[in-house]
Amino acid sequence: MGILSNWFRISRLIRNALISLTLVFVISSVSNARTVRYLETDLFENGQSIKLEVVYSMPKGQGPFSLLVFNHGSTGLGKSPEKFKETFWTKAISKFFNDRGWMVAFPQRRGRGKSDGLYDEGFSKDRAQGYSCLPELSLPGVERALEDISAAIEILSSYSKVDANNILIGGVSRGGALSVAYSGHHPNQVKGVINLVGGWMTDKCLEGPSINRAVFLQGVNYKRPTLWLYGKGDPYFSTAHSRWNFEIYKSHGGIGQYFAFDVPYDNGHLLYRYEQVWGGALDNYLKLISKRLISQSQKRPVLRLGKEASPYNDVPLPDDLAITKAETKLPIAQRMFSGFWAGTSDTKLNHILVVEALDMDGGQAVFAIGKSKKLEILKGQWVRLNSVWEGDNLVIRMLDGGKVVYSLIDAERIEAQYFDKLGVQIDRLWLIKSSSFIE
Repeated sequence: MGILSNWFRISRLIRNALISLTLVFVISSVSNARTVRYLETDLFENGQSIKLEVVYSMPKGQGPFSLLVFNHGSTGLGKSPEKFKETFWTKAISKFFNDRGWMVAFPQRRGRGKSDGLYDEGFSKDRAQGYSCLPELSLPGVERALEDISAAIEILSSYSKVDANNILIGGVSRGGALSVAYSGHHPNQVKGVINLVGGWMTDKCLEGPSINRAVFLQGVNYKRPTLWLYGKGDPYFSTAHSRWNFEIYKSHGGIGQYFAFDVPYDNGHLLYRYEQVWGGALDNYLKLISKRLISQSQKRPVLRLGKEASPYNDVPLPDDLAITKAETKLPIAQRMFSGFWAGTSDTKLNHILVVEALDMDGGQAVFAIGKSKKLEILKGQWVRLNSVWEGDNLVIRMLDGGKVVYSLIDAERIEAQYFDKLGVQIDRLWLIKSSSFIE
């Protein structure tokens, strides 16, 4: 079996070399031309080898060229099978890199575009329901996607037109999150990472934050600078959620720069189309990685909650807790929610609220409820959920269908009201702003 496997590998390398030679004659003198090829991988499904479609665009010249491998995202909600067969390619990314002497490749993962195999990246048990928001069903799709990317890069890096020592990985949406994760598994293979509006599951899904956190944390072993580019008004990932993902990534050792841009027509998820928005940041990043420098701006400290300073020392604070500044566009009454609060409810429950990030949509909030300082916190002691604005009130929707409405009384006090899923008020509390932060 080993001999047969080696024979297949050798024959595949020969075929790839011939494809590479063909590629030279077809497009070596034509900038930004697109060519479609099919990569014969070592992947198998149902006893059949898998070919992955890849779209190339190349700069002028003879090469070998530095290579950007740019990964596509999902198909929205995953409920439209006709979208699975659409091949992803974007002129804006191709032109930007081709004009700077880079070759760009857009591999289509299994079951996407004209690639072989089943598209199976985290679906519900009933595939008609689209992507699953359950981590146990969603996250195996990440592993499958990473296998496809690895198979594509292995073949692409063997081409004579490619400088295998200068490979950059990037992507949009799921492709951006996958690029960050891939870099952690192959830290010596890629020179840089470009994450454009990246995330695996929308933060509108209750488990979305925990799923995205798990994906991005796979990349923390990559010890070179990464670039995170996001658009405001993204219908899938709020900027507060995306900034939170970035801060978690950094707090676990990741290195990078984060930008949130205004995007034409207020759809931040389409940021990749607008070079005029991200071009300057990306140019600076390419200069940065070419020098392998880490700028001082990347080392800007993040406000962190000091465990020893918590008024409830029996509450185990999350290791990844990080406070980011609220968006300056927010009214003062909304910006003032950002930070750390503590208090006691009418029913004598101790309550801790940490608002990690805020934007126009709401933000990320973490809270804990306990019976007393002397007793353990209730089961599910720390919960991280999205918050939304209702006027100037910050509202957290609970997993059981209830909600908590936080109202700012003044700069130092918040009133909070608990409502059950029927809208009946079941508790009320007052929280005091704490200065328990260390820099």
